[in-house]
Amino acid sequence: MVAVLLEGLVVSCRRMLSVEDRAAIMVGLEAGLSQVRIARSIGRNPSVVCREIAHHRGPGGAYKAQDADRVAQVAKRHPKKQLLDRDEAGRRRVIADLSQGRTPRQISAHLNMEACDTAAPTDNSPMPEGHTISHEAIYTWTYAHPNKTLIEHGMYLPSRRWIRKKPPAGGRKPPIVAMRLID
Repeated sequence: MVAVLLEGLVVSCRRMLSVEDRAAIMVGLEAGLSQVRIARSIGRNPSVVCREIAHHRGPGGAYKAQDADRVAQVAKRHPKKQLLDRDEAGRRRVIADLSQGRTPRQISAHLNMEACDTAAPTDNSPMPEGHTISHEAIYTWTYAHPNKTLIEHGMYLPSRRWIRKKPPAGGRKPPIVAMRLID
């Protein structure tokens, strides 16, 4: 990350590893340097170097900068699918629970309890098979779909707005009993 000073505010922005950074990591590994020393030499956090090496080691355990950069560029062009789009059983369970009127927070909590065997499985919902998911992931997945798709599945998210009460048929009643107007 790079910290930028903007009118007294410190704003940080993420910098992707460049081909030169990856080449420096490869040279440092071949020279037998520690990950901390490599990180200092390229001006990065040691965890960035550690993750880079772990993700891009070859089959023989060797780190190749060119291969790592090519894989990283492909991954950058193809974003990761959301959890519920990758997990069919979890998606069926969430859709079934949402159509029964449960909130994402309730679904997430119950799935966590079922995975820990502290709660019985929910009736009329597919078995979760030990899957857990956060309520934020359910909200993100739900809002990523158009309302038409949600309505087709019978899903809705309960609104937290207060329901407005209609005024009484006789009109507005005075707040004070036996109120007299001052002339």
